[in-house]
Amino acid sequence: MRRVGTDGGRTVQLVLVDRSGLPLGVTPAFDVELPWWQEAGPVVRGARRAFGLDVVVLRLLEAGSWPGGKVTYVAEALSPPAIPLAPAPVLDEQPLRLTYARAGGPAADIAWADDHLARIGRPRTGPAEQVRTWNLSSLWRLPAAGGPTWLKVVPPFFAHEPALIRLLDDPVLPPLLAGEPGRSLLEEVAGTDGYEASSAAWLDQLSHLVRLQRSTFGRTDELLSAGLPDRRAAPLAARIERAAGVARPAFDAPERAALDALVLSVEPRLARAAALGVPDGFVHGDAHPGNARFTADTCVALLDWGDAVVGNPLLDLSVVAAFRPEADEVLTGWLELWQAALPAADISAAWAEVRPLGNLRAAAVFQGFLDAIEPAERRYHESDPVAALRRAIAEA
Repeated sequence: MRRVGTDGGRTVQLVLVDRSGLPLGVTPAFDVELPWWQEAGPVVRGARRAFGLDVVVLRLLEAGSWPGGKVTYVAEALSPPAIPLAPAPVLDEQPLRLTYARAGGPAADIAWADDHLARIGRPRTGPAEQVRTWNLSSLWRLPAAGGPTWLKVVPPFFAHEPALIRLLDDPVLPPLLAGEPGRSLLEEVAGTDGYEASSAAWLDQLSHLVRLQRSTFGRTDELLSAGLPDRRAAPLAARIERAAGVARPAFDAPERAALDALVLSVEPRLARAAALGVPDGFVHGDAHPGNARFTADTCVALLDWGDAVVGNPLLDLSVVAAFRPEADEVLTGWLELWQAALPAADISAAWAEVRPLGNLRAAAVFQGFLDAIEPAERRYHESDPVAALRRAIAEA
């Protein structure tokens, strides 16, 4: 057996439940590739390979340090297990549990997608493949007539994604075959994910983002009506204040003083940025190149719109430092794109006002996740607000 933690995988156990959610027992441990807890595909394949067992991963139950290590999931058995199982623990009920984290939930999502595929004359042609599940999304690849499609199901705080795709209505967005709050059926986009994208490719992606953001100036009512959360100056400041208050015991007195000063600066900084010529539109929220598809150095699709909010779009620039700190040319190019889009604005001065808010905003986002998800799933994000606030203090 491979020892996980040295080779980039996980050691997994599954607490199996039947289709009604009744616990059946616990599988022996088995190893899977990829350390990332939310990657369900390797777990599904590993259970089939090790035990001849077909399962759907529902949710995280126990885990150690992120990523990799020993991980326990609750999984729905799609047929009676033919292997000895250890006694199952008591499984609690949680009011914040997501629909797709419950037995029968993924089947209902796939049935919804199947219905829409049938309506458009593209019925599913093979088994649905579970790709990912965690507190931020459930992702399935569905082979269908005419080509592969993707089913994405998200929690209520990301439910506006299909409505925003419809509102923006642009060829660089993923083709939406069907959507309702929290569910999207999407055409597969050719190309590759951009985690290793060049700076030129990333700037091509960002040129599309700036164009889309520029198109929403003066349309904040439409964005809010589509369900985007309001993260303009006052609401964002309130969210940051909440995150700082929860994290306060982790800091010493000088750090608390610095944090208090940063929190008080949020609204004035955003007001000054607006006065310098950058109005509110939307913030994508996670505009790193891994959230885009590329053909060579050309961006063919901007992905993952669940993090989008109404607010100052320059807040997206803080993603550069977080994702690829050495990418100064990307930041410079991004600022040039904004200056060209808003020639009357002083983009450099506006960015100087907004830049210190990037990590504060990130802390608020992570705290929002923690407030909205069940306890076992908080392991994904529990250290993130304090880490983001520490970065904000260090940069102040």
